[in-house]
Amino acid sequence: MVSQRAGFVWMSFGVANVQIDEDTRARVSSKGMRVRVLYFGVLKEIFGRESEWMEMAEPARVRDVLNRCEERGAGLSSIAVAVNQEYAKAEDALRDGDEVALLPPVSGGLR
Repeated sequence: MVSQRAGFVWMSFGVANVQIDEDTRARVSSKGMRVRVLYFGVLKEIFGRESEWMEMAEPARVRDVLNRCEERGAGLSSIAVAVNQEYAKAEDALRDGDEVALLPPVSGGLR
């Protein structure tokens, strides 16, 4: 059951009513989720930003974020990925609100 009062939407989840805002209601209703993607190194230049929120269909995996970035023109063949500051593999599952960091290889420096 859904009702709206004072700018919030009340949704009934069986035993309890939970007050949520419109943005959260839209995500819950669509069976989707959002992850925050952080770009480092050359990826910041390719995408023109340091980070962004990415809408994903559930269930989502790290590979889904990588595929979406490759579709936008980034070559990610030798990239490291961290989810919530822990190294991750392409098959690792994502949850709503996760932080996904894309870390390209680093070169240069002193010899």
